[in-house]
This record gives sequence, C-alpha cells and structure tokens, in this order.
Amino acid sequence: MPEPGPNENLDAFAIAKDALRLIGQFKTPPTPNVYRVWYRYVEGQDQDLVRQLQPAVNDARSVSVGMLESLHSQSPDVVDDTNANIGEALVAELSRFQNLLSQQQAAGDEFEGTIDTASKLLNTNSPTDKNSADCIAVINAGAALMKGQLTEASDKLAAAKNQIAKLQTELAQSRRGMMTDHLTGIGNRRYFDAHVRQTLQSLEYCSGAVYLILMDVDHFKNINDSFGHDAGDQVIRFIASETSRRHPNVSLSRLGGDEFAVILQTNSSLEAAEFADELRKFFATQKLKIMPSRTPMGSIRISMGLARLRVDDNEQSWYTRADAMLYRAKGAGRDQVAIEEECMPV
Repeated sequence: MPEPGPNENLDAFAIAKDALRLIGQFKTPPTPNVYRVWYRYVEGQDQDLVRQLQPAVNDARSVSVGMLESLHSQSPDVVDDTNANIGEALVAELSRFQNLLSQQQAAGDEFEGTIDTASKLLNTNSPTDKNSADCIAVINAGAALMKGQLTEASDKLAAAKNQIAKLQTELAQSRRGMMTDHLTGIGNRRYFDAHVRQTLQSLEYCSGAVYLILMDVDHFKNINDSFGHDAGDQVIRFIASETSRRHPNVSLSRLGGDEFAVILQTNSSLEAAEFADELRKFFATQKLKIMPSRTPMGSIRISMGLARLRVDDNEQSWYTRADAMLYRAKGAGRDQVAIEEECMPV
C-alpha cells in the first residue's frame, strides 16, 4: 500500500468513513483519541504519524490501543475539529438510515407472513364464516401494525434527512472557512493550492494564457514598525478589498503575511503585464490614513512577479518561477513588475 499523502480532495465525511473502516478492521475501540489518530492517518497531513503507523497497516498487523494513544499524545492535533465531528455525525446518520431500511425490511417480511396466514385460512376445503372473520382480523391486525411501523419509520426518516441536510450545510460552511483568510475574507493558502491544482488539470481546456502573479508589499516591516501591526493589518485588508473590487473576475489569495497571489487568464504576456502594472500604479497613487486616528501613512509600493503556466508545469515549478520573477522585481529597485518571458522589469 503506498504511503498516504495529504488528502485535501476528500471531504470530512469520506475521511471519517475510512477512519471508521480502519477502526473496524483493526478492532480498535472508537474512543475520541483512537478515532482522531485514524482520522489523521487517512487525512495524510501528519506525515510523521503516517510513517509510524503505515508499516502496521501495510502488513495487516495488530494495532494496539496503546500505540494509537501514544501517537495521539506525540502528534499535534491537526484535525479540523469541525470537519471531523461533522464527518463522524454524517456517518452516524447514514448508519441510522441503514437501520431504518433493515426495520422496513423486517416489517415487510412480517406483513408478508400475515398475508400468508390469511391465505391459508381462506384456502381450506370448506371455508366457513369463522375462517373469513379470522382472515379479516389477521389482515386488519397486520395492516394496522404495518401502518404504525411505516408512520414511525417515516418520522424517523424525515428527522434523519433533516439532520443530514443540516450537517452537510455545516460541512460546506466549514470547508469554506478552511479556504478563507480570516483577516481579509479572500482565499487563503489552502484555497490557492486547490485552485492551482484545478488550473493544472484544466490547462488543455483553457483559451489564451494563464499567469500566476505573486505580489507583496515593499518594506512592509517598516509599516508595522512605524505605525503598529494594526496599521499593517489595515494595509493588508485594503490591498485585498481593492484588488477584489477592481478585478472581481480573477482568483485572489493571501499566501501569508503581505504576500498575495493572483491567477489570471488572459490573451498575451502584454495584457498580463499591463494588468499587473495597472494594479501596482493604483496602490502607488493612494494616500492612506490609519483609522480611526486618520494618521497619514502615505502610499503602498508593491512588487510583482509573473510566470506563464506551461504544459510541463507542476504546482511547485509554476510557483518557483513566479517567485523568481518577484525577486527579480525586488532586485530591480522594488515597485516593479517582472514578467518571465522578458526577464526584465516592465
């Protein structure tokens, strides 16, 4: 079995279901700690835990509770609690669905037995009024029982469906939260990585060219040192909101600190460079004030590096080339745009 990698494409429900399968396979009790170790193993984010647990899983050896408890205590708890809990609850609700189906099957079998009994009463050589009365009584009793069971099952089914719909909504909200930068409300690094993978997979269907633009604020540390970190946060939010407002159709992410990424689909390198330089000039002409004091702070200077997506690119190579262009812009004096094809500032 290959070593699991990060399973970001799996939702919490799929991960939880596989974790519960492993609990059953290795006959480990589904305690919270044990469940979370298996969840982390399936998720694949904690590679140290995966490496320690993988040999036992590959060889189908016994996995002791002590081993799992030790792994739980040694490893950072990187499971997203909301997703893990929702995934576990979804599995539980689906289990209830299965129980309801089993109950309905049993009720159907029982009613079928009632019909068989009634049929035997009527198929005697000399049916009597008592036979007919008994037959009707048997059918009425069976029908009443079946109706009661159907009503109860229908109520339980409706409740289970409502609970699953609620959990699915919560899961979708949680996943959106995992993809969102909480300071700015735009995509975070996880969102960026997912969008890059999607772009790579759909490259053959893209018309024109696709560019990755990396951008960060020149001398951002000076802003924090001179005006405080709250002022720095205001700058970050301003860049995110204005870029989103001016260019609502591009994919914008905050990678961390003062670094942003834009994935831009365009027709040519000239259009991509003009897009980036227009954005750079806009921020360079804004005279900002720190709120609520309205202390003047001046304009923002931003450097940008652009790399066009190639057919042989992977996630790392595309990012590395754009990052090299960003450093080229910094080296050329900052407040610059550098694009790969020209290897020179715009």
